[in-house]
Amino acid sequence: MIKKAYPLAVEYSKAIVNGCLERNLEINTNKLEQLLILMQGKMLTENGRPLFTNNIVATKTRVYIPDVDKAFVEYAVGCHEKQYETVAFLDDELEIVLDELGTVADE
Repeated sequence: MIKKAYPLAVEYSKAIVNGCLERNLEINTNKLEQLLILMQGKMLTENGRPLFTNNIVATKTRVYIPDVDKAFVEYAVGCHEKQYETVAFLDDELEIVLDELGTVADE
């Protein structure tokens, strides 16, 4: 049975911001969206289903997630506040978030 994916990109964004703050990593909306898009690809490749169903838009100058842009517009320069998470993620979903944060920390 395939699990249904929901438009949770904003909720994953909160988890990423909080994980970065806990690890003293800098994060802004551009980096946040890049991580989400990498995570989406990883989930599709490894599990055959999307992590979230929010639209991803590609233009000549950037790739972004409009819902995340709107929710995190005030953090364009950087996120410095812990975010209130309203969703509990499944283990495989949270593992992808933590793996990507580990990759960012290593760079």
